[in-house]
Amino acid sequence: MSGRCFSYLMMILWLFTGTSLYAYETSKVERVFDGDGIQISNLQNIHLLGVDAPEAIQDSKLYHDAKVYKLDIYGTMGLGKSSKQFLRYLVQDEAVRVEYDEKTKDKKGLRNAYVYLPVCKGKCEYTPQEGYDYVTLDDGVYVFVNATMIKSGYAIVRESDLDAKNKEQFKQFEKSAQDRGMGFWAKR
Repeated sequence: MSGRCFSYLMMILWLFTGTSLYAYETSKVERVFDGDGIQISNLQNIHLLGVDAPEAIQDSKLYHDAKVYKLDIYGTMGLGKSSKQFLRYLVQDEAVRVEYDEKTKDKKGLRNAYVYLPVCKGKCEYTPQEGYDYVTLDDGVYVFVNATMIKSGYAIVRESDLDAKNKEQFKQFEKSAQDRGMGFWAKR
C-alpha cells in the first residue's frame, strides 16, 4: 500500500470512528505555568497546540502580546494571569489525555499537544457548560482543553501550529468569544 493510500485510510478511520491519529497518554497535570502551557506527571512540558495566551510575566513576548491586545504591558500581564487561572481551574491535578503532535515543538522547545479532560466514559449524558468545547473520542466524552481556552475567551488562535480543520474551527471559536464578550474579551 502506498504512503498516500495509507494516509487516506487513516483519515477515513479518524473521520468515522473518532480514533486519534496522534500518539497519546493519560497523565496527571502537575503544574500550569501559563495560559497555554502545562507540566504533566512525567515532567514533560506541554504547549497547548494552536493556543496563544498572553504572558503573565515580563519577557520579550509580553511586548508583542501588548500590541495584539492593545493594552499596556501591565494590562496584558493581567490578562495572562486570568488565562493561567482559568487553565489551572480546568486541569490542575486532573488526569488528562495528552495527544502529541510528533512533528512540532514550540519556540521554547515544548512539545505541542492537544489536551482532553475526561467528562465521562462510554456513552453518557452530561450538562455542557458555556464556553467549553466537548468531543467524543474512542472511550468517552472529553472537554477539549485547547479549544475551550479559545472558546471561553482566555486565549487566541496560534494558527501556525494547526491543520486546516482545527484552524478554521479555532478561528470561529475566537470570533464567537469576542462577539459574546467571553473571558478577556469582556468590556474593559
